[in-house]
Amino acid sequence: MIPLDSLFASPPTKKDRDAAFFSYTRSICPRCKKIIDAHIVLRDDKVWMQKKCPQHGPFEVEISSDAEYYTRSLSYTKPGTMPYRFATKVEHGCPEDCGLCEDHLQHTCSPILEINDVCDLTCPVCIVRNQQRYSMTMNEFKSSVDFLVARHVRLAPIR
Repeated sequence: MIPLDSLFASPPTKKDRDAAFFSYTRSICPRCKKIIDAHIVLRDDKVWMQKKCPQHGPFEVEISSDAEYYTRSLSYTKPGTMPYRFATKVEHGCPEDCGLCEDHLQHTCSPILEINDVCDLTCPVCIVRNQQRYSMTMNEFKSSVDFLVARHVRLAPIR
């Protein structure tokens, strides 16, 4: 028999999570470098990436100290400008085929030239997987800039 008091008692209070889900993305495990799913969440006026590797467990990293600025910055968008020539082939898909391939949807607004691979891949939000051992010479740097300009002719200025 159900006690009559329990029928009129208040239900237990539900608790909110500590962060609001914002978006979904892909990242890598900082330990094994395996590609894993990640959630972008808003908490305490900051933006966080939360991810969980099946082998190494959960990880969280702050990706913006200003949630309002981060969300506003995403409202600027324009169709990607296709290059004159693509630089890489699509073999495994994003993010493994990193480079300017025919599936690349964004325009090049701020190109990054990696002049060496001294990186230890410990930045928690980075997707780059340095697979070579190199240090770029000045001539290689100049060739890379020429390669980039040949595909875009004019790069948008940084404002």
